[in-house]
Amino acid sequence: MTPKQTPGMNGAKLTKVQRAEQRQEKARILREQEAKRRLRNRVLMIVACVVVLAVVVFAVVKIIAASNAAKNGDPGSYRAAAKPAVLANVGDDFGITVDTNGAAAARDSSLPQVDIYSNATCPHCMQLESAVDPAVNKYMKAGTVQFTFYPLATDPVGCEPQSVWATTADFYIATYAPEQFAAFHEQVMNAKDGVYAQIPEKTQAGQTIKGYCKATDPVQPRDLAEFAKRVGVPSDVVNSLPAAVTSAEWRKVAESATQAFLANEKVCLSDQCGTPTVTLNGRIVGSTEYGGNNSAAFEAWLEKVATGKVR
Repeated sequence: MTPKQTPGMNGAKLTKVQRAEQRQEKARILREQEAKRRLRNRVLMIVACVVVLAVVVFAVVKIIAASNAAKNGDPGSYRAAAKPAVLANVGDDFGITVDTNGAAAARDSSLPQVDIYSNATCPHCMQLESAVDPAVNKYMKAGTVQFTFYPLATDPVGCEPQSVWATTADFYIATYAPEQFAAFHEQVMNAKDGVYAQIPEKTQAGQTIKGYCKATDPVQPRDLAEFAKRVGVPSDVVNSLPAAVTSAEWRKVAESATQAFLANEKVCLSDQCGTPTVTLNGRIVGSTEYGGNNSAAFEAWLEKVATGKVR
């Protein structure tokens, strides 16, 4: 018996035209499949490019934001424009002398002169100034000794933005709110909640230390504005302080003050150049002479200075 043939399966039954049409149909189907494959690959490529571009843009934005944070910090709600970087109530050597009310003022050469060179991110400076503030305030108010402060941005602990901001803030307050300078400087150096006191602790070589700040660590420009507000600085100066301490013009003031200190061979000797540095009438005084961080010893030394027993 002759087997039945399944329609379309026996190529021998197809005519030459039918076989040509069959080949054309297969080719058409293959072309459509290839076109779909290419379209799918093109779509996937476009999506991949968009994703990569989005990742790159995100990374660039983060880098720019981090860079701006390092440069500008966080002003908080204090966003007024900076006042001009034209110093007033500041000596040619970048010293800020205070009168009996703690206001930035001119030197009185008839009085013994005690100068203090310090940095807001220097732990020893914070310890010294916080310890001796009561004695300094006592003799400042009595008018028997005159004090001059030299804010510096030497930064020994890797907190450069905070050091520059704080140093600049001192000069800014001396210029635009001189009556509050001593109170503001005292707050900046306060051992409880001043600049160095708020630097976070970090572990290094198995030891807990302070320093090596990130740009976003305390103290931010907004915190310095809070300091100023706390001691009664006028609101217009408070509101413009963050813009000032982060501006290039005011930053140059801090850098110039620091360079002037480093270049001053009278206070920056090859074997003794750092902060804190205390001088009496231009002469460097060692910590053993003024009593170091001992408030009572420092007060006893100031008494000798005031009465002319030490010159």
